[in-house]
Formats: sequence, C-alpha cells, structure tokens
Amino acid sequence: MEPKSIDAKRNGSGKGAEFVTRKNPFVPIIGTSTRPALGDVQMLGIALDKILESECAIIIGQTRDGGALVLTILDGEERHRTYCSNERELDQAISAIVDIYGKP
Repeated sequence: MEPKSIDAKRNGSGKGAEFVTRKNPFVPIIGTSTRPALGDVQMLGIALDKILESECAIIIGQTRDGGALVLTILDGEERHRTYCSNERELDQAISAIVDIYGKP
C-alpha cells in the first residue's frame, strides 16, 4: 500500500488538518493485515464519544504483523489496552467501552 501524501501540510502545528510528519520506525515490518475492520462496528462512534466525554484519550492501531487491532485508552495515570483479532473480540471491546465509560 502506498502512503498517502500529506506534503502540503508537512510539519504543521499538529492541529486540525496541519499534520506533523515523522519517519515511521516500523516501515520494514509488513503484515498480513487480517485485523477486524473498524467500519463494521456500529457502536464505534458512541464508544469514542463516551471516552472523550470522560476526558480520556484513545489510541487505535494494529499489531506489527497486522493480525490484530489494538485499542489503548489513556485514563488519567492508567493505560488500558486490548487486542482484537476478530470481529467478535472487537464488538466485545467496544461494548465494554460503552458500558464502562457510559456511566456517569
């Protein structure tokens, strides 16, 4: 897969559409990309809203081999991470986020 070109916004402020571009240290690692697709998760938007409403952050990535999706929630001084290698695990993780962070 060819990288997207963000040359017009290179080395911006890192806010909005002004991306900060740095070299990816994992470039030589090419995976199979068998992770579950985020677009198939209907509750994803709700889960993201709940995390942000709780003043937390979420990092979404994939393992180096591309076999699993990685969800990392930064909640104060705690970091919560889960690996989802199939649709069922991803659905369970998103449901858990809504349950945990949806409570007042």
